[in-house]
Amino acid sequence: MRHPFTRRNGRRLLAVMALGAAAAGIPAAVASPWEGAVRAGSLAHSLANTIGGVEHPLCAAEAPGRWSCVIPDPARRTLTEYSLRSTGRCWSGRRDGRGGQPLPRTVRGCVGMWDQLRLADRL
Repeated sequence: MRHPFTRRNGRRLLAVMALGAAAAGIPAAVASPWEGAVRAGSLAHSLANTIGGVEHPLCAAEAPGRWSCVIPDPARRTLTEYSLRSTGRCWSGRRDGRGGQPLPRTVRGCVGMWDQLRLADRL
């Protein structure tokens, strides 16, 4: 009877172990920015995705769990501001004033993994 652990089988086993480590490492690397507090850039990205049709909102923390986000409209030379409150990863808010854009008065959403990773912004 041949021994089951040959050089060829050893290489296969090593390759399978390397693939398994990579498969476990990728989700860990993707999830690592998922931990911790919501950041201004992630919140702005989430707001833009929720509203749709807007680009590059800017958010700043006013206090823990309170944010101010501004959405520029270069064509109309106006700014629309939202006051947001976040609890964990989810947030809700209201538009301040009338604003220069036809944007919703109230908004709500949650910062997702893709809002934090923003791969398109990094390429």
